[in-house]
Amino acid sequence: MFKQRKLNKQSSFFIKNLIFVVTVFLYLNTLCAQKLTLIDSLIKEEKFRAAINECIKIINLEKGIDSLDLGNVLMRKGKCFFLLENRDSSLSAYFTALSIFEKIKNTRRIAAANSNIADIYHIKGDYQNSKKYYDEAYKNYYELKDPVLLDRNYNDRAVILFKLNDVKEAIGLQHNALTQFASVMTDDMRIRHLMNLGTFFEPTDRDSSLYYYSRAEKNILKLKDTTLLSIVYNNMGVIYKQNGDWQKSALYLQKSAYLTEHFNNKADEIRIYNNLAEVYDTLGLHQKSNHYYKRVVVLSEDVFNKEKDKFSSELAEKYESVKKDERIKAQEI
Repeated sequence: MFKQRKLNKQSSFFIKNLIFVVTVFLYLNTLCAQKLTLIDSLIKEEKFRAAINECIKIINLEKGIDSLDLGNVLMRKGKCFFLLENRDSSLSAYFTALSIFEKIKNTRRIAAANSNIADIYHIKGDYQNSKKYYDEAYKNYYELKDPVLLDRNYNDRAVILFKLNDVKEAIGLQHNALTQFASVMTDDMRIRHLMNLGTFFEPTDRDSSLYYYSRAEKNILKLKDTTLLSIVYNNMGVIYKQNGDWQKSALYLQKSAYLTEHFNNKADEIRIYNNLAEVYDTLGLHQKSNHYYKRVVVLSEDVFNKEKDKFSSELAEKYESVKKDERIKAQEI
């Protein structure tokens, strides 16, 4: 009887503890879900630092939340740092997330982390490491048999190969993507492949380059994407200029200039106007040439003045920050 009573007490104690643990677990996971919704909302509102602070709050509860949720929080933290252009902190968050996803063997999330890491190395100009992680992401996407994600990965790897001067392999990947994923390819991805092929062929085969840019143009016109259209027209204008076909060069550069003027992108305008000035000068249309040379000078001065003002402002902020620190130290003394 005594033993039975003791067993009953132990059983009751165990059940109470189990209920407590389950309750805490459910509470923390509900809290985590609410926090993730809040973080997503903050990111949408471009309040990236506030979103990072919320991520840190959840990460501090590490032992009480699901590993997948923890990894997803770290992915959001990495995204916020990326959008704040803090590449190193972004990489750190993505690598931590990757290690968590690898432990729980979540292939889809492993692929996302690998791809994000590769993107950052790409931006940093570390093309070897970028290729390494795009290749890892490819293995993950291949395992998932996801043609849409594989298509995007083919594009990413092709761009890196081109930057590593492996042009033949880059062109091969883009061609494979256009045929292999044609049935699932979005218009956006088809245009991206065609534009890349135009870029890859440009140094050695201008006719092929123009062919792919022309195909890209037809697809872009369907989407009515004036930004991409401006880029294609500029690139075609430059190739015709290199070929010595000045009339066609002027035609496409003029189209690009017209579209670019609506974006208020002065760097692009300067580049296009400079090409136009040179082309019109060669055609003997000196009045038009002078017009565009003057536009280049005016826009260049404007860009220079803005950069100078920005630099002066940053110096002033640093000066005020130093003075503030000095005042605080003086008060402490």
